[in-house]
Parts: sequence; structure tokens; C-alpha cells
Amino acid sequence: MFGDLPALGSTSAIAQLATQYAASLDGLISRRDRPALLQKGILARIPPVLPAHP
Repeated sequence: MFGDLPALGSTSAIAQLATQYAASLDGLISRRDRPALLQKGILARIPPVLPAHP
């Protein structure tokens, strides 16, 4: 979860991070690997959704 994002111009950075997050096994994307706009302003980390066990 990020704060202080500009209302306009954040869409592509958010979409890129969502793609990185979906490909991540542990929900962690290092600061240097995130889009530049999302390298600061972190408010919280949301853990990945684990698959349901039968």
C-alpha cells in the first residue's frame, strides 16, 4: 500500500508493480526493483494470497 501518489500518471507504475507482485512467490518486491514512482511512500505490505488446501 502506497501513499502520496499523484492522481494522474500513476497508472503504469501501479500496473507494473501489480505484475511484479503477481509473479512473486513471497509478495516481496525489493525497493530497487519497483517502478521509480513506487520506491518510497510505503504505508503497508500486503502478504500474498495462499492457495486453499483441500
